[in-house]
Amino acid sequence: MSMNRKLMLSGAATMLAMLAVAVQSPATGYNNYSVVFAGTAPHFVAVGDFNNDGNLDLVSANYDSNSVSILLGNGNGTFQAAQNFNCGSYPISVAVADFNGDGNLDVAVANNGNNVEGAGDLVIMLGNGNGTLQAPVSYTTQGSPFYVAVADLNGDGSPDVVLAAHGAPVQVFLNTGNGTLESEVSYSAGGNPQSVAIADYNNDGIPDLAVANSKTNNVSILLGNGDGTFQTAKNYDVGTSPSVVAAGDFNAEGYMDLAVTNNGSNSVSILINNGSGGNGTFGNQTVLSANAGPSGLALTDITGNSITDIVITNQNGTSETVQTYLGNGTGTFESPTSYASGDQPRIVAVGDFNNDGAPDLAVACSQGNLNVYMNNGGTYITLGGSPNPAQPGQSVTFTATVTQSIPPGFGTPTGSVTFYNGSTLLGTGTLNSSGVASYTDSSGFPAGSYTIYANYSGDTNYNPNSAPALTETVGAPTVVLTPTSLSFPTQLVNTTSAAQNVTLMNTGTATLTITNISTTGNFASSNTCGSSVPAGGSCTISVTFTPTGSGVRSGKLSVTDNASGSPQTVSLSGMGTVVSVSPSSLNFGNQTVGTTSAPQTVTVTNDGTTSINIAKISFAGGDPGDFAQTNNCGASLGASSSCAINVTFTPHAKGARFSTLGIYDNGGGSPQAVPVSGTGTGT
Repeated sequence: MSMNRKLMLSGAATMLAMLAVAVQSPATGYNNYSVVFAGTAPHFVAVGDFNNDGNLDLVSANYDSNSVSILLGNGNGTFQAAQNFNCGSYPISVAVADFNGDGNLDVAVANNGNNVEGAGDLVIMLGNGNGTLQAPVSYTTQGSPFYVAVADLNGDGSPDVVLAAHGAPVQVFLNTGNGTLESEVSYSAGGNPQSVAIADYNNDGIPDLAVANSKTNNVSILLGNGDGTFQTAKNYDVGTSPSVVAAGDFNAEGYMDLAVTNNGSNSVSILINNGSGGNGTFGNQTVLSANAGPSGLALTDITGNSITDIVITNQNGTSETVQTYLGNGTGTFESPTSYASGDQPRIVAVGDFNNDGAPDLAVACSQGNLNVYMNNGGTYITLGGSPNPAQPGQSVTFTATVTQSIPPGFGTPTGSVTFYNGSTLLGTGTLNSSGVASYTDSSGFPAGSYTIYANYSGDTNYNPNSAPALTETVGAPTVVLTPTSLSFPTQLVNTTSAAQNVTLMNTGTATLTITNISTTGNFASSNTCGSSVPAGGSCTISVTFTPTGSGVRSGKLSVTDNASGSPQTVSLSGMGTVVSVSPSSLNFGNQTVGTTSAPQTVTVTNDGTTSINIAKISFAGGDPGDFAQTNNCGASLGASSSCAINVTFTPHAKGARFSTLGIYDNGGGSPQAVPVSGTGTGT
């Protein structure tokens, strides 16, 4: 029989009396739970982001299936199917930390061994950062491991491990810094240590230990020395069979107090820290009544009033419930509110599972599954600024919309929203009937970039919350176009040139908003700019030339935007021609000096709709006397007609010889040039 099942039997005599506590659903509380499936008999649940997506996930210790489950959160209060990883014999507790400093969360597991001395162990399972775990690395322990806690005990920046085990002292495993642990060092506490709460109880900046001892019905305080070692325990009486101990400041005095669930006496013990004069000591317990078999314990701020509240689980019989005790801020608590639970709720963990700013609950039911309770008081806040970007000195209105995250039926959130520029207060707006508050800064901001925050005050039904930060940009965009003109080479009419690029740069301090990019004349453009370019950003505008007629063609590229000088322009020019030549060059290869090559032909075509005049055809540049031509082109060439120019090569000297064949006409782009070349060789 597991220790959890043994604890269920204790306190049975008082269970019936506790059934009179009604199961309620207050405005500032939790919805009915939803079930999430993990491994078999989950005895423990903890919270962390195991795949680094910003959403909280769950990890459970599954006592009867010898596994831990990772359930990745979707960020809306639901979870993906469990991934199960073998971890050892009867896992009963888990703790989450980055043991090897790689930025990924890892898991420490206390394997109970079903309360058989020597059958259990402590294991570390390193995380891969994607929601999966590596194989467990085992460490020998004393007794039957029951609870694992983690903190940096010696100030070296690496989390260490503290283990509570039945039949053994408290055991401390210091981290070597790479995720492996040193051998355990033991410290005496009370009988059957069952849980550990690590906190600074004497305000010396050094972690201390509070240990709940189920056999001796007390809590041991072991003050830390700062090097991972601890002083002799001092014990404080609590109730019967204390189960879980947790640390929090219940009276707002700046010192950590303690809460302890007493499984055998159906109560919660509150130990108030004696403060500066006590040096880590505590007063006598005060007792809160609970349902039967209180086991799990977590501290959180349920209602968002900055006062610590208590959440417990009761695992015995028909009073299986989750109970919440709202704090008064004086070390006292209101009467509990009870919520129905699954079968034997054992451990409770707290996290904001739907990112609405309010703490939700995950409960491990050791004879069932995981139960998730969503906080009714959660809200989502959206924040906007108008205009954004704004001009320097321009009036800007910030608007926050507050909506409930789940439908508890308590209506639209009320209260106020306070707006900040960084840490500087701007002003406050009251929520209207639609949950919208606004603030107008009529003086405006100087040029620059500002981080705006909005904090919702909360009301009777809804927790305070903060909106994601808004970046408000103030200043003017500035457009620089490079180059400021484009000139295209001669292009055959009705054909499209290769593109030439213009770079648009926004050198200003505000986002450039583009309303239009266009061209005139025989030019077209495409771009990568989209509708906006951030300050300091750039984009590319590609321009092509498709002449519709011969001669010089002109146009303009225009960019219309919110920058000064809009529209900004780039002048465009190109030459259209109706004359095409083929091929575009001639090479005669090797030719003996003084001999004449075979002719090569250049075809001249008039692609226009009217005749063109040909003034002359001649060679110029280089070695014009080495080349000769005959042609049938005449003085004019009709529309859609071609003529032939036959070119020969007669080198007058050895080596490379070249010139340019020019066709002089009125078809545009004259002269059309055909490079010619050859090499003179010896006899």
